Amino acid sequence: MATRRLATWSHNLQYSDLPEDVVRAAIRSFYNWVGCTIAGSQHEASKIAHQTLSPFFGPPTASLLGHHGASRLDAQHAALINGIASHVHDYDDTHLDTIIHPTGPVASALLAAAEWRG
Repeated sequence: MATRRLATWSHNLQYSDLPEDVVRAAIRSFYNWVGCTIAGSQHEASKIAHQTLSPFFGPPTASLLGHHGASRLDAQHAALINGIASHVHDYDDTHLDTIIHPTGPVASALLAAAEWRG
């Protein structure tokens, strides 16, 4: 029931409904994610993930950040590798109440899904 309510609420949500401080926080978190992902894209862990998963790549539909637009993978692997890159230096945003890094996995999945959907 909670999932259905959340899905309905988010489906009906309009940008104009968002408070200004929420919009500012979202923009700041997104910029932080982009910077951390680009920085982490050249880290050894990101390269190992790319090499290890490469036999399983499907048709390229989504971008890997930090590769000058030259690297695209299937959406699932792009989301995973961008997510790894975004957190590898541990400078990504932290929600202090829960001590989680919410933007990395969410933004990585959203970018890949948005590109895949067109």
